[in-house]
Amino acid sequence: MKINIKTKLKNIIAGLMIFGITFSAPFAVPVQAAGAESMTKIFSLDSFIAEVMNTNPEIKLLDNQLVTQEKRYKNAVDNAEEQKKYDWNTNKELAETKRNILLYPLQVKNRLEQLKWEKNNKVMTMKADASKLYYQYIFKQYEIESQGKAVERAKIELAVEQEKVKLGKLSSLSLGQSENAVDLANQKLDKLNAELTAIEMKINSLLNYDLEQKIQFNSETVKVDEYTINDKNIEALIEKRKLESNSIAQLQRQIEEAKIDSYAASYTRGNTGSNYEMLQDKPTELENNIENEKYKIEQKIRNDYNNILNLYDDIGIAKLSYDLNLKLFDVADKKYKQEMISYVDYLKAAEDKENAMIQYDQAQLSYLTAVLDFKLYTEQLV
Repeated sequence: MKINIKTKLKNIIAGLMIFGITFSAPFAVPVQAAGAESMTKIFSLDSFIAEVMNTNPEIKLLDNQLVTQEKRYKNAVDNAEEQKKYDWNTNKELAETKRNILLYPLQVKNRLEQLKWEKNNKVMTMKADASKLYYQYIFKQYEIESQGKAVERAKIELAVEQEKVKLGKLSSLSLGQSENAVDLANQKLDKLNAELTAIEMKINSLLNYDLEQKIQFNSETVKVDEYTINDKNIEALIEKRKLESNSIAQLQRQIEEAKIDSYAASYTRGNTGSNYEMLQDKPTELENNIENEKYKIEQKIRNDYNNILNLYDDIGIAKLSYDLNLKLFDVADKKYKQEMISYVDYLKAAEDKENAMIQYDQAQLSYLTAVLDFKLYTEQLV
């Protein structure tokens, strides 16, 4: 009896695909097993950020430091009032009294203002970090899903060749390449799963959870909105950052402290030494630093925003490539069902589609990350 090789191979492929991952299946976050609800923490992006704000100890630590610094400021002000009542006998005592009254309370107050900024910045940084980890987790799941399909394709191709060997249509020596392809696909899948585990550990660390705590995110479609600023608004944003930048505010506070320190030192008669001259020159040096910092701020905002625009263009290009490969795969799928192309050609079209999807996902992740970093730097995260 004549054996119909093509029919037999198609039956093998169909059977394997039933148990494998279908090539067009959409991504879904794995559903937790029954009874595992108490073991697994499930979040949306918003609830994840809220939980980070609630559990991370760094915010609470900064709150405690603020309370302590506010007490120190009150004590410094009270001490300055007491200093006003004392007489002084030497110029050195007068200079130190001036520092106790004018400089030290200002230094404590400036430290308090810095702590307030650090807390606000820490809140924004945690929101940005939480969002980045969320997106990394979701897109890594996409990539794992895609690689799982690659593993199934490699296994099916190997099974096809093994059947050809059984039928005497192919030498057993030809199986090595297909076997290596299966091994390589599995190795890449293992690597991606290890990368997902690393992301999960970072998530648990941010949440102040045990590093082995099971985390799961709701299956949500990641929405990528275009972030745009017109020329007028970018100029306004630059000027706003110059006015509100903490780095510039620190330099301005240092100038104020340097002027008072120089003023207090002037009460020491005959003080014309190099230390006194350095005190007098320090405000000018700090003013120069401010101008340099303003230039850095402007350059960074312009460069980072241009990068965001380029990354958004990359998304468009990657989307066009994915749409094209999706259409080509649909054509290949129909042709294969009609026995117009080989299974190898079909697998190639499926692989091209999956690779295009990964590139599209990576373009979106890069863009979302850049926008978050830009908003963090310009203090737009609320």
